[in-house]
Amino acid sequence: MSKEKQQSREQKKVQKIIWAITLLIIVWMGIYVLKDVYKLYNPDKNFNRTTESTPNLIESSVDAGIKNKSDNQNAPNENKSDIKTETKKAEQVVYKVNDTINANNLEFIVTLAQEEKQVGSQYFESKPSEGGIYVAVQWRYKNISDKPIGTLSRPRINLVDNDGTSYNSDAGATVYYSTELKLDRKIISDLNPDISVKDAQVFEISKEGYAKGGWNVVIKADSNEYKVNIN
Repeated sequence: MSKEKQQSREQKKVQKIIWAITLLIIVWMGIYVLKDVYKLYNPDKNFNRTTESTPNLIESSVDAGIKNKSDNQNAPNENKSDIKTETKKAEQVVYKVNDTINANNLEFIVTLAQEEKQVGSQYFESKPSEGGIYVAVQWRYKNISDKPIGTLSRPRINLVDNDGTSYNSDAGATVYYSTELKLDRKIISDLNPDISVKDAQVFEISKEGYAKGGWNVVIKADSNEYKVNIN
């Protein structure tokens, strides 16, 4: 009887941890949405203030804009070419697991990518649907800039197949998988300079599709995408 009580207590403890992690993820997603809404409407507000307070400035800006447009048509687009070249370079390079990837403000490494039949602990586990598999990805990233990096500026990962179809992580399976690992990721707080964290995501995909090969982990950071081949 005492053994059953002990198992029940452990079960409740794990359940509380999972609910806490889930709540933090929901809060993070809410902050992300609110920031996007703010960015969407804030430029219009600033524009209205400018047009009401400085009507003469608009006329001057229009004249200057016409002149600049003419100058830009005659001058070579060196800056645009440089940006396109950098983006193409980031897309063309395909990294391997355990390769160190340097972006402008971040450094990251995919340390593990493997199939999982199930994820979770003894009492709480998750299994993929029939015909599907879990692909668990473990990775690390570090702030190599001289300023803190906010939650919404952190790198994000997706799984992409050989045809270019992108897959999002399974939130529930990721939470269960996180209980197995000793992760030190920061869900809400900023990432300070020279600090690195461990993270992990779990993706549910077709077993048949994964067997065809050509799958990549795509890391989105600093307005670029970086591919890491995993099979």
